[in-house]
Amino acid sequence: MRTARRLLELCSIAAMLVLCMVLSGAKAAEPDESAPLLCAITKAIDCDSDSACGVTALESLDLPPFFRIDFKNKVITDTEALGGRAAQKKTAINLIERRGDTIVLQGIDLRGWTMVISKKTGKMSATASDDDEAFVLFGVCTAR
Repeated sequence: MRTARRLLELCSIAAMLVLCMVLSGAKAAEPDESAPLLCAITKAIDCDSDSACGVTALESLDLPPFFRIDFKNKVITDTEALGGRAAQKKTAINLIERRGDTIVLQGIDLRGWTMVISKKTGKMSATASDDDEAFVLFGVCTAR
């Protein structure tokens, strides 16, 4: 169990290093809606109605470390599934709004969710909530 957890930690660190290399290498890769975006969650906060909010380990959430946003088809796809190794997980985007340099996405998949992406910086925040629990996620997106 300890070995598997350590392997997961090392894979997460390696994935974040790759993302940092991709983001630092191309200023022209600012997010827009003309092509899919590759996004990564970097921090998560979990709140429930019975206790305070707190930072939670990304591994404890049932979320992929990377995901792709396809504006044309209005879908978010788990990138781990794109290689054919697992069943592809998709989430429909019900609403896409543009406000200046900000893109706002909304949908419902077990919980209601909203995501906000800065076109200038690629920074992303998202919330997902139901009647008893809410998550706040932070991350970054880049053009593919």
